[in-house]
Amino acid sequence: LLTLRKVVLPQAIRVVTPPMTSNCVSMFKDTSLASTVALPELLKEATNAQSLYANPSPLIGAALVYLIFLWPMVRLVSLLEERFKTEKKR
Repeated sequence: LLTLRKVVLPQAIRVVTPPMTSNCVSMFKDTSLASTVALPELLKEATNAQSLYANPSPLIGAALVYLIFLWPMVRLVSLLEERFKTEKKR
């Protein structure tokens, strides 16, 4: 049990973090594609509002929402990858 916690688990986290985060970001962005089949989502609603009022502000707002949600996740993964690289060199 001690070996699992001190050796195997840190290695597993190091290996799994980048692909898992990439999948999360892709899934978040792919909700736009799923909106054609499922319930309307952020980008579809922004497009509808933009076409109704002929104003690009809803699309800009939707882009900012995506940026606000995705940027911290991408930065966190980048910091984790850097930390794992320095730990691996030791």
